[in-house]
Amino acid sequence: MTKWLLFLALLLPLRAEESPATLLHRALNALRGPPMEAELWLAIERPSGTTRYRIWLYTDGDRRSLFRILAPARMQNQGFLVDGNRIWIYDPRFRRTLELPPSGKGQRFLGSDLAFEDLAGRGLEQDYRVALSRREQGRIILVLTC
Repeated sequence: MTKWLLFLALLLPLRAEESPATLLHRALNALRGPPMEAELWLAIERPSGTTRYRIWLYTDGDRRSLFRILAPARMQNQGFLVDGNRIWIYDPRFRRTLELPPSGKGQRFLGSDLAFEDLAGRGLEQDYRVALSRREQGRIILVLTC
């Protein structure tokens, strides 16, 4: 079975009694709720090696979320805009933005086991194990594993 890890650095008020699953639920509700910024670390483990991504996320608190790749350099500034059920992909190499057709929403995001439709957070709470990695400087670091 292929594994992937998603490290979430969340800027949510800390509550010592909350479980990692509750923290994930709060984070996903924040994505669907008021505006929020977060930095995500995605590590994709394959037999050929591990690829690590650093992703900036912004959500406007309505239906839109913007994901921008910060690292690795070869993917830097690639962007993904989610507006409800519509997803656009920006590729800086070609300076083009393309809307992903409905048939493409089930495709893998950055070669992981996440589908593009997972960018909206649907199913993450049920499909993956979540663990608290650490709390530091007002941030909560969660690790999701499938």
